[in-house]
Amino acid sequence: MIIIIDGDYNDDKHTAHMAGVLLNEHTDKEICGFITADIENTGEYESGSFYKRELKGVKTLLSKINIDDIDLIIIDGFAKFNDGIHKPLGEYIYDKYYIPVIGVAKKWCEYCKVKNTEVHRGSSKNPLFVTVAGGNSNMAKRIITEMHGDNRLPYAIKLTDSLAKRQSITLNN
Repeated sequence: MIIIIDGDYNDDKHTAHMAGVLLNEHTDKEICGFITADIENTGEYESGSFYKRELKGVKTLLSKINIDDIDLIIIDGFAKFNDGIHKPLGEYIYDKYYIPVIGVAKKWCEYCKVKNTEVHRGSSKNPLFVTVAGGNSNMAKRIITEMHGDNRLPYAIKLTDSLAKRQSITLNN
């Protein structure tokens, strides 16, 4: 099973609303479940140290499911930097659970020194930046490319983002 995780932050209140969408297979059109959690005391955003405020929410979500059922975690952000200085959220998650983590970022990060991370989906001219901790980067890029949906962001990733933002969602795309 795959879980996709994202969070939305209220910086004024140092809170977050986290969401997780579950898929049986990466190519599935329909989700098999979702979970949400409200997180307090997230702290301030720190460039290059995003994990400090996101990791607490990830752990909370994963504590609500049987972690032994999860084969892959997909996050909004980076899973690998390779800069020798910074460690992204995906590496922290992998080091905690030993489950491969694919990071899907919408914007490039100056700390990322991983080569060949770009994935183009749909008709978008803007790439996604796909990195992986605990797995093969070509496999990670293939998974994101093959995920359901015709847009830049795969449907299940967009759905997770919408759930985190508490936006209205359509369960089938």
